[in-house]
Amino acid sequence: MFNESLLTCHGVITGGGFETPSEALYLGKKLLSIPIRKHYEQKCNAAALKQMGIQVLDDIDDSFADTVKVWYQSPKLPIEIRANQIQETLQYLSDHYPYRKSTRAEESALFI
Repeated sequence: MFNESLLTCHGVITGGGFETPSEALYLGKKLLSIPIRKHYEQKCNAAALKQMGIQVLDDIDDSFADTVKVWYQSPKLPIEIRANQIQETLQYLSDHYPYRKSTRAEESALFI
């Protein structure tokens, strides 16, 4: 269930986690991400957001207020978010990751 503030807001300024940016993008909200330092997952998420055209800040400095003002006044980027379709996903996996029979050593390594 989405938070009502998220449903009615103009945009979201958040860390670089997964849940809030995902929900904001799904709801079509403007997004500004500031990943937490020294958190590898947040850096990876930030890199993905940058590829989508989302603004990501590495630091909050003296120009932060101006940066937020410009971000707020800028037009929202037209980002298309599509839900996964199971058949489409399975076909993609089948096409890109062909099955390879594992060796006995690989199977044993799973239980170490």
